[in-house]
Amino acid sequence: LSALVNRAWTHRIHERYEESLADWNRIVELHPEHAADYTERGVVLQLMQRYEEAIADFDRALSLDPENGAATAQRGFTLHLQDRNEEALAELDRAVHIDPDAGWHYLLRAAVHEVLGHQDETLADYASAIDLLPEDATPYAYRGLVHREAGRLEEALADLDQAVALDPGYEWALERRNDTLFDLRRYDQLIPDTERLIGLGVDSEWVFERRVMGYLASGNTEAALAETTRMVAESPSDTSMRSLHAVALMSADRRDEARREVLASMDLRRSEPDPDPVESEFDLAVDLLLLGRAEEARELLDATLQSQPTADPVDDFLNDLAFLAACPGLEIEGLEEFRSIAAEYRDRLTEAE
Repeated sequence: LSALVNRAWTHRIHERYEESLADWNRIVELHPEHAADYTERGVVLQLMQRYEEAIADFDRALSLDPENGAATAQRGFTLHLQDRNEEALAELDRAVHIDPDAGWHYLLRAAVHEVLGHQDETLADYASAIDLLPEDATPYAYRGLVHREAGRLEEALADLDQAVALDPGYEWALERRNDTLFDLRRYDQLIPDTERLIGLGVDSEWVFERRVMGYLASGNTEAALAETTRMVAESPSDTSMRSLHAVALMSADRRDEARREVLASMDLRRSEPDPDPVESEFDLAVDLLLLGRAEEARELLDATLQSQPTADPVDDFLNDLAFLAACPGLEIEGLEEFRSIAAEYRDRLTEAE
């Protein structure tokens, strides 16, 4: 039986849920009065999004062992996954009462508190989870995300640093740390995380874009050019990468080639309109700045801001400008003026909230 249990756990760890479920079905047949087996099978069903069946297993576990904290906690988390958060919170409160030294109960309850907007309780539960699970990267990573979403970027970075220190292969934490470094505009620090993610097999476009940004901000023009040349050859219709390629060419003082690349990017945007026209207008303003057509860019920026865009596209525009300002040796007429205008508009939005 122990070999079957170990195989069921191994299947679950490797996300082979059907195989894990088959093993737990056999285990329950062999051991029908063991509450923990129903709890484990319920977790697999939960991961398969078969929530009602999962709850039935947790209920069976609790009928056999009413003070089973694990079954209670997982039942509560399954209710959370069904958006039944008030019920979920009551169950998780009970789980913590049953077993106050189980760190994962606090971790699961924190997720429910966060959805319900209970920020103090969320942070308190993550702190409890960290105290009880000091070698587990998960509570640090998720508390880091809470800090980041609240704009506490230095605290977010500290938590995500600790998560990655505890688990260097934790992709989700590496991605969130890279996002936080980007938010802090520490572009030259983006490279280690992106290289580690690439080494782990992550091949999403944004990872390569962030690495190029790191190269450019740290003055490694040669590496940036090599990367953008390869990426543009692989995806010639990718306007973001073509714009980065233009910046790399400008950094290498290859102005004529950079100009051709920007014009090609603009042509692509016109031929395939962006579903978000405001974002497209901001992108076009950046392209005009790169071409040295500051007056046209200013007219476009004024018109775009008069349309009263929301915060998200303005933040993206400010991030684009901040990145260009961080690239050593890159002189762009009007850049600082545009940063000031966009930041002033963003401040007004914040005051109005």
